[in-house]
Amino acid sequence: MSTNNAAHTQWRYEELHDGRESLGLRVYHGDDIACSIFGCGVADFDNARLFTEAGTVVHETGLTPRQLAEQRAELLEALRGIMHYAGMGASVCDVYTKEEPAFIAAYAAIAKATGSAA
Repeated sequence: MSTNNAAHTQWRYEELHDGRESLGLRVYHGDDIACSIFGCGVADFDNARLFTEAGTVVHETGLTPRQLAEQRAELLEALRGIMHYAGMGASVCDVYTKEEPAFIAAYAAIAKATGSAA
């Protein structure tokens, strides 16, 4: 039986097999069985990983993956606005320059979130 457990999560899945071949998988929420799927293919195992990860995200953050995606977009747009404002010579540039760690971190966060070069 193979399992996927993160110490902080209440969601996990395990592969069920009879010693010779895979029979399926079972998804747990805490100690309760959330669902069992028999005759699984690779896509079912991938879906189990996504399902347990989504459950973990909800448990850890209190937000659904969709809510996190929306929040990410809003925060990214706000950060871009701040960086644009600061780059236009606003008073914040009197305190911070582009070499400051806060600016470097902000540019890196934007690049990571958008998949572009920093």
